Amino acid sequence: MTGGDRDRPGELIVVPPGRYDWLYLELAGPCPGSEPWCAEAWLHYAGAVDPEWLHFTPGATAARLPVPRPLPLRQVRLPRLESPRVRSLTPIAAGQPAAGMR
Repeated sequence: MTGGDRDRPGELIVVPPGRYDWLYLELAGPCPGSEPWCAEAWLHYAGAVDPEWLHFTPGATAARLPVPRPLPLRQVRLPRLESPRVRSLTPIAAGQPAAGMR
């Protein structure tokens, strides 16, 4: 997925198979709330499926989802959330900086 609003919470998204450190998520609007919070996403690797926590910071318009297994990632199931919506998801290869994240 490289762009376009993702209007289906809980959607299973196919990514180019590869080894990634992070998935960079651009959000369609700021994260709600006054305290940091998280939601569970599911990472689908070649031969394994793992849950991973996606952490949100209030007011942020981007988030990073870690990809800890050293296996090719194939798909990710986003959390079933009404807000924030994910505008785009960009896989970040090992050693590559995540745009917009400091």
